[in-house]
Amino acid sequence: MSAGYTPWQPEHFVDDLFLPELVNANLTIEVNGLQFMAHREFLERVLSTPPGDLPTEPPAKLRNSRQSNTSDRPCTAVDSG
Repeated sequence: MSAGYTPWQPEHFVDDLFLPELVNANLTIEVNGLQFMAHREFLERVLSTPPGDLPTEPPAKLRNSRQSNTSDRPCTAVDSG
Protein backbone atom coordinates (compact mmCIF):
# COMPACT_ATOMS: atom_id res chain seq x y z
CA MET A 1 0.00 0.00 0.00
CA SER A 2 1.42 3.31 -1.05
CA ALA A 3 1.39 6.21 1.37
CA GLY A 4 1.67 8.75 -1.43
CA TYR A 5 4.67 10.23 -3.17
CA THR A 6 7.41 11.48 -0.89
CA PRO A 7 10.64 13.21 -1.93
CA TRP A 8 12.39 11.77 1.13
CA GLN A 9 15.14 9.30 0.27
CA PRO A 10 15.86 6.92 3.17
CA GLU A 11 19.50 6.43 2.19
CA HIS A 12 20.11 10.11 3.05
CA PHE A 13 18.92 9.92 6.68
CA VAL A 14 18.18 6.37 7.82
CA ASP A 15 21.66 5.77 9.29
CA ASP A 16 21.13 8.69 11.68
CA LEU A 17 17.93 7.18 13.11
CA PHE A 18 19.38 3.98 14.62
CA LEU A 19 16.44 2.05 13.14
CA PRO A 20 17.98 -1.42 13.46
CA GLU A 21 18.52 -0.86 17.18
CA LEU A 22 15.02 0.54 17.68
CA VAL A 23 13.36 -2.28 15.76
CA ASN A 24 15.42 -5.05 17.38
CA ALA A 25 14.58 -3.70 20.84
CA ASN A 26 10.85 -3.87 20.01
CA LEU A 27 10.48 -7.04 17.93
CA THR A 28 8.44 -8.91 20.51
CA ILE A 29 4.82 -7.80 20.74
CA GLU A 30 2.56 -9.04 23.53
CA VAL A 31 -1.22 -9.21 23.09
CA ASN A 32 -3.44 -10.79 25.75
CA GLY A 33 -0.48 -12.63 27.23
CA LEU A 34 0.63 -14.09 23.88
CA GLN A 35 3.94 -13.04 22.36
CA PHE A 36 4.42 -12.42 18.65
CA MET A 37 7.52 -11.58 16.66
CA ALA A 38 7.27 -8.56 14.38
CA HIS A 39 8.75 -8.61 10.88
CA ARG A 40 12.04 -6.72 11.21
CA GLU A 41 12.51 -5.78 7.55
CA PHE A 42 8.93 -4.52 7.25
CA LEU A 43 9.23 -2.33 10.35
CA GLU A 44 12.52 -0.85 9.16
CA ARG A 45 11.03 -0.09 5.74
CA VAL A 46 7.91 1.54 7.18
CA LEU A 47 9.84 3.62 9.70
CA SER A 48 12.35 4.78 7.09
CA THR A 49 9.71 5.89 4.58
CA PRO A 50 7.78 8.94 5.73
CA PRO A 51 4.32 9.25 4.20
CA GLY A 52 3.82 11.54 1.28
CA ASP A 53 1.17 14.15 0.79
CA LEU A 54 -2.18 12.50 0.28
CA PRO A 55 -5.32 14.42 -0.55
CA THR A 56 -7.22 15.28 2.60
CA GLU A 57 -10.52 16.22 0.96
CA PRO A 58 -12.72 13.21 0.10
CA PRO A 59 -13.89 12.90 -3.49
CA ALA A 60 -17.05 14.90 -4.25
CA LYS A 61 -19.20 11.77 -4.68
CA LEU A 62 -18.22 10.48 -1.24
CA ARG A 63 -18.59 13.92 0.34
CA ASN A 64 -22.10 14.32 -1.12
CA SER A 65 -23.21 10.86 0.04
CA ARG A 66 -21.98 11.59 3.56
CA GLN A 67 -23.99 14.81 3.70
CA SER A 68 -27.18 13.14 2.49
CA ASN A 69 -26.77 10.18 4.88
CA THR A 70 -26.19 12.24 7.99
CA SER A 71 -28.71 15.03 7.53
CA ASP A 72 -31.69 12.85 8.52
CA ARG A 73 -30.08 11.38 11.66
CA PRO A 74 -29.51 13.39 14.82
CA CYS A 75 -26.26 13.01 16.68
CA THR A 76 -26.53 11.27 20.03
CA ALA A 77 -24.11 11.35 22.92
CA VAL A 78 -22.81 8.12 24.35
CA ASP A 79 -22.90 7.76 28.13
CA SER A 80 -19.45 6.65 29.24
CA GLY A 81 -20.47 6.07 32.85
